[in-house]
Amino acid sequence: MPIEPHYKKLLVCIYPIPWPVSFKKGQETTEVGLSDDEGPSNRMTIASFMPHSNLTGGLKAFLYTLRYLQERGHRIVTFGAPLPDWSPLIPDESFNGIDDLAQLRQRLSTCDVIFAVWWQHLPMLSRLGLPVIYWEQGHEWLYGDFGTLLVPPTIISQLVISYGQRFYPIAVSSFAARALKARFGIESAVVPVGIDTASYRPYPKEEREIPLVLLMGNPYLPFKGFDTAILALSLLWEKGYRFRVKWICQLKP
Repeated sequence: MPIEPHYKKLLVCIYPIPWPVSFKKGQETTEVGLSDDEGPSNRMTIASFMPHSNLTGGLKAFLYTLRYLQERGHRIVTFGAPLPDWSPLIPDESFNGIDDLAQLRQRLSTCDVIFAVWWQHLPMLSRLGLPVIYWEQGHEWLYGDFGTLLVPPTIISQLVISYGQRFYPIAVSSFAARALKARFGIESAVVPVGIDTASYRPYPKEEREIPLVLLMGNPYLPFKGFDTAILALSLLWEKGYRFRVKWICQLKP
């Protein structure tokens, strides 16, 4: 199975996994080494496609990863939705909207690779003539978290079409990688979301009279598992433990 050099370069830039590494698709396994001209020092122009401007963990991880790539010397060009005002990334170039394919191809002419995180973009991106690297961060349709057994046929059709495109997959976790394999037969490298230890580090322990429990995420996405968290907290409360809960989320629970 041929591995695009841009795929290797992007992988080694965003996550310093040991090389060589093996990629497997079906019964075919390829061991890939990394030559000197494919390492992080070889700069790329990366076209990144913004799915939306909402405050979500997935978009935040994507933007921070792009900033990290930019700090390593790569040029970042964004397309699609405008960057939110909280974005940590200031792209080298930015183009809002992706409706005009001819204009899009022209603007992509200086780019080396497409980096995407939105599965609905895959059919369109696969027609643009550049290698597409897709970072699967997971969603309710991938995990089968439909809330009903009656899955809309349009969603099934979109999933089959999108995941049937030619792209180079990265999964955010081993669980997401297993879901890709089980549902669509796609083998993927695993690149977890990193932690910026300059921003996130332990503070001196504060003595709290009442402990504070932090929940993070959209309460209306069942696959997040907040029903389990609330049940656990309820059981603790019934046993006499007292605490406060802070829930950081897009919508009011």
